[in-house]
Amino acid sequence: MGVLSLENLEEDPTLESLQRLDIAHQKQHTFNMDPAEKSLTEPPSTLTETLHTTPHTKKHRGEGGSLLSNLKQQPFSARANIKQLISNTNLSFETKATYMLDQLANTGILGLIQGLAEWLPISSTGHLKIAEHYLGLTTTPLFNLILHLGTLIVVIFYFRHDIINILSALVHRDLKSEAGKLVLPIIVATVPTAIIGLLYVQLLEDTLQRLLIIGITFIIGATLVYTSRTGKEDADNVTYRIALLMGVAQGLAIFPGLSRSGATISTALLLGLKREKAFKFSFLLSVPAILGDTAVEAYKTRGQIALSGIGYPAVLVGVAIAMIVGYIAIRIVSKAVKSKKFHYFAIYTWLLGITIIALALGGY
Repeated sequence: MGVLSLENLEEDPTLESLQRLDIAHQKQHTFNMDPAEKSLTEPPSTLTETLHTTPHTKKHRGEGGSLLSNLKQQPFSARANIKQLISNTNLSFETKATYMLDQLANTGILGLIQGLAEWLPISSTGHLKIAEHYLGLTTTPLFNLILHLGTLIVVIFYFRHDIINILSALVHRDLKSEAGKLVLPIIVATVPTAIIGLLYVQLLEDTLQRLLIIGITFIIGATLVYTSRTGKEDADNVTYRIALLMGVAQGLAIFPGLSRSGATISTALLLGLKREKAFKFSFLLSVPAILGDTAVEAYKTRGQIALSGIGYPAVLVGVAIAMIVGYIAIRIVSKAVKSKKFHYFAIYTWLLGITIIALALGGY
């Protein structure tokens, strides 16, 4: 078999060669560590373990296919873990470039899904779960956090004047101005959102990730969006009752398949709030919600964030796409709400929910 080096890897760019190189790399890394570091650091799993525990690897074992073809069969998260090893080998420029372009394409798709589905009433979490199951596009903890921050920046930029006025009213304790009247309703709405979110993470998150359940929640969310067309629009201001129920709706939207914007705007319209104010208050509510969700996610994955292997160009591409299409999506929602066409989104979500249920029941 011989000793595998970086120089001769390109002559034998097979999966077995990469595995042997990875094991040698791990041994050399451990040998060079200080004793104190060895005692405090758990050795990372080998590439062999990483590849052989992914859902797409089994049928490729022992086939001796090329390095690139084997890597492209892995889910996005597995490919991300291999990035550093790829960059340290003397593979051909064409092989490296193809792999990096593949990574850029995957982060771009994830950014597109996040940007559109986060603000359109179609559920970003549900769509990401579908992409993960059928396309193998799973994200890393760090990339997921950065995507959320990117979408937060978009909504802050879009409503920057309203947010500045609300913060100014809060600082000056002016609760009688138009912006000041939104301070307490936002606080009232945020409380149930936070409570439901924390309960979900503690009790339900691991049990509600099945595609069949997601398909059902897609249909429930679509039905809520469609019924919003019956709202009377007889309320000029956001009352505490409206704020509280919108906060509950926003909290329930943590379930995969339920859209945050769909749940909150539909609830506001059903309670009689005028369309423009329902749209604005819904998105203003998303700012503390996304901040809280990002903080919880950062805490949960605090030990994994530094292990993400996605390159900076891929991260920038994904976040840029998420922000650009996110801004466009907000404008689309604004026009749909004001033109009384918001319930049209229910048609797509109904069809998607039915399709996912059928696929799940069929074992796909």
